[in-house]
Amino acid sequence: MKYIPEVFVLAVLITLSFLIVWDKAFGETIDTGNLLTNSTFTGGTAGWTNQGATQQHHVEYGNECNPNTANNWAATCGITKGSLATVDNGGVNQTITLSEDTNMTTEEIQNGFTSTMSNDIWFWSGQDSVTMTQTLTDSSNNNTTQVRTVTDNHNYYQTYTDSITVGNNTSTDYNINAKIDIDDSSNSSGHGGPDIDNIELKIAYTYINPLEEDTQE
Repeated sequence: MKYIPEVFVLAVLITLSFLIVWDKAFGETIDTGNLLTNSTFTGGTAGWTNQGATQQHHVEYGNECNPNTANNWAATCGITKGSLATVDNGGVNQTITLSEDTNMTTEEIQNGFTSTMSNDIWFWSGQDSVTMTQTLTDSSNNNTTQVRTVTDNHNYYQTYTDSITVGNNTSTDYNINAKIDIDDSSNSSGHGGPDIDNIELKIAYTYINPLEEDTQE
């Protein structure tokens, strides 16, 4: 068997370590996962702010069952127990702050990021509309808004998503408000709108190695 000098092996290990650090310092995308509180509406609407008509809540029915089917009564069947039982001309919203709710540094915020909102909707009562809105407010109080309106009619849960990307910027922080608004075509005064579950908001950004920041300074 051919002898491999220890110096050569050491050089290879050092090179590999450098490549790993280099990859970490440049270009690794971080996904925060969901940042919203009580996305599944388990036990109520705690953590959410109501706007317009007061929204209702299902506990033992309106459950989401895998894979995305709806089950009215089986409290043990679901991905989650409970859902938002929506009412016409209203909705709920929640706000997160990048500096407080993620591990993002100012440099990473200024390097840009993508904010993705998603929710599962069951249009059980006919063709209704749900408007998904993301409002991004920077540290200078400038607003950027992304809106998607979904109009549909189906007897199962379906996931809808919408993303907004912020490029290089000079802001030191962002507040991001995730909001849904309901348009019930029957204009019912009670729960005539779709059931909604798993409203989520996540951020994708590029990791910047603190060592690299120190070098640039």
